[in-house]
Amino acid sequence: MTGTENNKAGNYSVLTILSLLSTCGAAVYFIAPLLVGGYVTQLGFSSQQGGYIISAELAGFAVAPIPAAIWVKRISWRMALYLAAVSVILMNLVTSSLTGFSLFLLVRFLSGFAAGIQLAVCMAVIHRTLDPDRSLGYWFGLQLLAGSVGVIFLPGLVADFGIGSVFLLLAGMHVLLLVFIRFIPDSGEIKQMPEVKATGSVPILVALGFAGLFLFEAGIMGVWAYYERIGNASGIAAQTIGYALSASLFLGFLGSMATAALSTRFSRLLPVVLGTGLAILCMALLLTDFSTVVYVISVGLFSFAWYFTLPYIMACIANVDTTGRLLILSNLVAAVGTSIGPACAALLQTSGSYVPVLWMGIITMLASILFISRPALQPSRE
Repeated sequence: MTGTENNKAGNYSVLTILSLLSTCGAAVYFIAPLLVGGYVTQLGFSSQQGGYIISAELAGFAVAPIPAAIWVKRISWRMALYLAAVSVILMNLVTSSLTGFSLFLLVRFLSGFAAGIQLAVCMAVIHRTLDPDRSLGYWFGLQLLAGSVGVIFLPGLVADFGIGSVFLLLAGMHVLLLVFIRFIPDSGEIKQMPEVKATGSVPILVALGFAGLFLFEAGIMGVWAYYERIGNASGIAAQTIGYALSASLFLGFLGSMATAALSTRFSRLLPVVLGTGLAILCMALLLTDFSTVVYVISVGLFSFAWYFTLPYIMACIANVDTTGRLLILSNLVAAVGTSIGPACAALLQTSGSYVPVLWMGIITMLASILFISRPALQPSRE
């Protein structure tokens, strides 16, 4: 590809298509609390089993970037997207009629793996841009905007037609998006980017960035998967919880758009510290004898903090990545974190109490700041 084509590959129309594909393929990120609630109330699974199903799908995301880092330079991106999209559609169709726990684990893992391939292509495209903070913020923002609109209707859909209807809807939306894959760049070649202006050892900076990303995602997803159950255990009406979760995704959209607007105006360290601190505050509020209003505020600001901070953390890795493979592998690290988080939360969760889950989130996210702070101080590449 030429430089002009590189810009075209990274433009907003391509990012929009990839964002919508990611929204349908990685819907579990946005609707995990509603899915866990549906698994418990409609399929008779325990809260722990619901958390394990979420973890199984996210584990698929964790595995997909490993081979993707190799083939992304060699095969057609469009063909990879077509195969992955068809796989996601099939897995969602199969899931819609499942009732057994073991089969749920297997099928959702395979769906997560296929969606992870889509994500790898998206990261390869974003790596071509010289402003990954803005591109990642825009990409996350569109996913959250689409997700917030969808979540408004999901509680009623689940109540009227069952949890299987969610997967049928996701499959149908993916079918529509197949038409737009032809607009994605077909070349899998990733050209060398400008040299990194590193003020320290690049391998160490990458290791610290990966550790910070892992801890951030493990802590935040472990708590997010149980936000619906936390509200339910406190006697908050199911409809109120549904509206709060929907509104929270819109606030997450605003958070990612704030990242896109600010970019590196205030460096990366300050936004990371403020965003992570806000998420910790939201979890701390749920350790008190909270009211409905406090719960709604907590879930909304939690989502805002999540998607305001995450693009900056991933951009810290992209900033020292000259090959494009590290940003793809960052999805492996993030997916491992988001997979382990709900599983650890399921182990910690006791009968009727989610206090250990909240403390797990607080501690891991405090630790994430310590690891990511050094890569966040790196000068931006030109």
